Amino acid sequence: MTRLSVTLDDFLEEQLRKVQGQLIIGRKRDVSFTTTANVVLMGGILGSKYLKEKDWQHIRDFLNDKQINIDAEGLTDNYLNSLK
Repeated sequence: MTRLSVTLDDFLEEQLRKVQGQLIIGRKRDVSFTTTANVVLMGGILGSKYLKEKDWQHIRDFLNDKQINIDAEGLTDNYLNSLK
């Protein structure tokens, strides 16, 4: 595994930490932040073909430094439920 250093947007880090917490609760064992980030990245890559135009617009807005308004709580719940 390659070791990289990345800088995360504060909002994205917060969401990843929430996912990490839910993974720890669901699996009843420690899950590293690296594992959490890799799982979310894999999910995003595999699921990208199912994204709707609205989802891609949120991504474009994020790339253009616009404030994004998404239901992060609901997205996290849906994502974690799909892992069960």
